[in-house]
Amino acid sequence: MTGTIEKRKIKELIADYAADGYQVLLAPSGKELPAALQPFQGRFDFIATRHGDARVVKVASTPNLTKSSYLTELATVVGKMEGWSFDLVLTNIKSRKMREDESFENLPLREVKERILEAKELNLTKFKEAALLTAWSAFESAARTLLRAEQPKLKVRTTSTVLIKQLFGYGIIERSDYDWLRKATNFRSYVAHGFEHKSKAVEQEDVVKLIQLTEQLTAQIE
Repeated sequence: MTGTIEKRKIKELIADYAADGYQVLLAPSGKELPAALQPFQGRFDFIATRHGDARVVKVASTPNLTKSSYLTELATVVGKMEGWSFDLVLTNIKSRKMREDESFENLPLREVKERILEAKELNLTKFKEAALLTAWSAFESAARTLLRAEQPKLKVRTTSTVLIKQLFGYGIIERSDYDWLRKATNFRSYVAHGFEHKSKAVEQEDVVKLIQLTEQLTAQIE
């Protein structure tokens, strides 16, 4: 059953995908689905397609993930389909409270740089997933700091997908970086919440790319 928070997030995502030029098919069924996805009918929220790029989108709250054991299998099936990707978007009450709490402060720039160095060191070892999460925390903090500096009246969000959209919308990142970050948000969620994304393992070049983007943001802050 889809909760109120999840329904709100689905509506928000549909608007985001449509604004990016995707055609959205909500709750597809039967012949609307490729044969490989028919066994999963009703188990994801919508499909978004644009010029050969097709995405299967599922919104889930963190407490319900343990009841969704089929997600790994779905991600694997989608990963084998040419031109398709699986976007798992996670919501939870805690993150919503954080979005509404103005007392949260971004990391100082010095600490952001320290996390970048830590991520680089981790990436040289076998701990690529830890490197990704460390780099991601530095990236989001730098992104919020830069957005607040350049757009003082903007209500900067803590949700990764909206934050990335704001960076692109205000011309801070390029389209290619925006598209990459949207995909990276997906497998970052898998890592952070203890899921195995069989169709996309974290690679060293993923961490390098994220670090480079973060360093570009910090350079604009200084």
